[in-house]
Amino acid sequence: MATGLDVVFSGAAWHVWRGCTIQGLFELADIAYVGSGVLGSAAGMDKDAMKRMFFAAGLPLTPHVTLLRSEWKSDPKKCVKAVEKALRYPVFVKPANLGSSVGISKVKSRKDLAAAMDLAASFDRKIVIEEGVGGRA
Repeated sequence: MATGLDVVFSGAAWHVWRGCTIQGLFELADIAYVGSGVLGSAAGMDKDAMKRMFFAAGLPLTPHVTLLRSEWKSDPKKCVKAVEKALRYPVFVKPANLGSSVGISKVKSRKDLAAAMDLAASFDRKIVIEEGVGGRA
């Protein structure tokens, strides 16, 4: 395809660029671009997929649980039990496929978990719950 372009440097919004859709379009059109490719971008955007790849590579990970929105909606009590069996509070509840702060909640106890799960589920079908890691006060 003749485009008259040597290379594209995209200034698109993070959810377009990091979500790998624009890279896929460039690759289908045989247009060179700057930045991560489709696989790297998609894997980096999906917190669950990224954690699976890190685990397979032997990298240390924060303890976490991944649940689907459908699991949460159909049996929230079972999901709470799964989270509490695997993790200790505080936990961070996150949509798996959004930016670093969108839809994220810090949950200090069971009483706040349902609201955090509902919020994350409103943004994505996959929810990642991570055990909090202590740091400096």
